[in-house]
Amino acid sequence: MKKTLVLVLSLLMLLSLASVASASLNIVGGQFSLDYTIDMNDAKPIDGSKTDALKGEARINLEGKYSNDNFVGYCYSRFDFNKDSVNGGGPRWYMKKAEMDYIIADGFTLGLAFDKDDIKIHDELVYDGKKLKDFYNGVVLFSAKYAGDAVKVSNFNTMLTGGLFKNITVAKAEIGDAKIRGILDLKQAKDEVDPNTKYMGMNALAEASYNFGDFEVGAGAELGKAAAKNAKFEIGTIRGAVKAYLGSFTVTVRGQLGKKGDKMEFNYSRFIIGYDNYELDTVFEPKSKFEPKLKIKKLAGTNNDIEAKFTLSHDGNKFKKPVINVKHIFRF
Repeated sequence: MKKTLVLVLSLLMLLSLASVASASLNIVGGQFSLDYTIDMNDAKPIDGSKTDALKGEARINLEGKYSNDNFVGYCYSRFDFNKDSVNGGGPRWYMKKAEMDYIIADGFTLGLAFDKDDIKIHDELVYDGKKLKDFYNGVVLFSAKYAGDAVKVSNFNTMLTGGLFKNITVAKAEIGDAKIRGILDLKQAKDEVDPNTKYMGMNALAEASYNFGDFEVGAGAELGKAAAKNAKFEIGTIRGAVKAYLGSFTVTVRGQLGKKGDKMEFNYSRFIIGYDNYELDTVFEPKSKFEPKLKIKKLAGTNNDIEAKFTLSHDGNKFKKPVINVKHIFRF
């Protein structure tokens, strides 16, 4: 079923490209990167060891755009030329993301969406980096969207694929200097004993932030209920964040409490300091890892980036020896 839906989406996109008044297919960029890793936990490096492992990666990105009166859409795909791109397999082509929308009224659209890698649905102050693939990876979804001056709502549905209701709603609102963001994910599942019995599960994320000029402060929480009999609502995480604009510097701090057993414990923090094209991003997870990463973007006026990462992992009793990784990305 999944392959059929992907094929249908691909055919619709090809037919659209052939019939619309405005269409384009362009190479929108690519990259080659060198990745060097030293794992100091390797006492006797052997073939296949992470220590002194120099790897190269190459890829080309293709983007197609099309429009005709009320119909708009795009597809974004990638060619990976890496030997190990698919569990040791050869080079491959794959669709990263695609969306098609039909404008039915001012601000309202209906369409289809497919995400394998890159449709961001929630990238905010408190919770960042949430993508559609985190909820529905490689699934063709029916979409309905509304975009107004202060409110934006996007709804994605699997169209009862497999006879189960699965739906995700993303909402964003701005009231003056205040922002309110949220995600509601509903997933139906069958009972393991009686397949005719179905239960509705829910995962929700909500956050609010306020801008005080040079400072932005926010807080949010994640909660949910499993799609199972007698399941109860539980809070998963509670997170707070502050972002400060200090002249040429920006400083972002996030801290999180996560549920462990019947208690909420501190389990995550992140500090990001940005200056011009430099960024120091540090993640700390108690009894898990400490990982600072330095990024230098557009090195010496070029389109190249350098990333240097230092990782200390914790095995539950103590920190292990560090793993050092340096990556040079050449973009074109």
